[in-house]
Amino acid sequence: MKMDNAGCQPNVVTYSTLIDSLCKDRLVEEALDIFSEMKSKRIQPNVVSYNSLMHGLCNSDQQEEASALFNEMTSFIIMPDAVTFNILVDTLCKKGKISEAQGIVKTMIEKGVEPSTVTYSSLMNGYLLQNRVFEARKVFNAMITRGCIPDVLSYNILINGCCKAQRIDEAKQFFDEMSFRGLIPNTATYNTLVSGLSQAGRIFEAKELFKNMHVQGCMPNVLSYNILINGSCKALRIDEAKQLFDEMSFRGLIPNTASYNTLISGLFQVGRILEAEDQAFQGYACPGLLP
Repeated sequence: MKMDNAGCQPNVVTYSTLIDSLCKDRLVEEALDIFSEMKSKRIQPNVVSYNSLMHGLCNSDQQEEASALFNEMTSFIIMPDAVTFNILVDTLCKKGKISEAQGIVKTMIEKGVEPSTVTYSSLMNGYLLQNRVFEARKVFNAMITRGCIPDVLSYNILINGCCKAQRIDEAKQFFDEMSFRGLIPNTATYNTLVSGLSQAGRIFEAKELFKNMHVQGCMPNVLSYNILINGSCKALRIDEAKQLFDEMSFRGLIPNTASYNTLISGLFQVGRILEAEDQAFQGYACPGLLP
């Protein structure tokens, strides 16, 4: 390190900061070299050093190396914190290794580290990636039982999972429950449920929810409009789809390639060829848009 040449000795904070920065830039091999250099100079890594490197390894699909670091960490009697455990739980869940993730949570509790909303949300997401809605709900209930308050992300995960499993009424129940808990749905919440309703052919409910989004002061984005345009086209409500498309520009939103393609496809589907061609021409005239 250049600091050495200048006669300034780096410490654990210096090394940890550098490791974290390298990992965030996905330069994990370089971060591992710095970590090795740190230990060779008899500077003991702390929990922050390990967490940063474990996170970088997990993001680089090197979960086994991250687990080895966890074992090394505990062998040096460095106490893992909630962040340490959450990194492992999240990675294992995304890999579909739910049983192993549950084992980490058990270890977490045994070591006196209380699982957080992040921990439970990762577990729920893991189950829902496998369409295991019942197990995800059990985790959600356990979360509340242990006094851990769900946040907007927790509900978004559940709503998304229910919609993917075509359990739309359950998704709506979770949506309504958010208000009961004083949580304000965000754009992602609305987009997920509007999409679920649209795909289930419940376009009227989807439109009502979209309107409610405006009323509640949650501004739709381009994706919000694209979802409803797509739902309207699938329901052969092409004029409504066109109105939504025009409304985007009125609200200062710029339609993207998906917006044009969805509407053009809908127009072709009902035989409105000239309108579809006109819409395509407008799209090609927009800079930055690809056909």
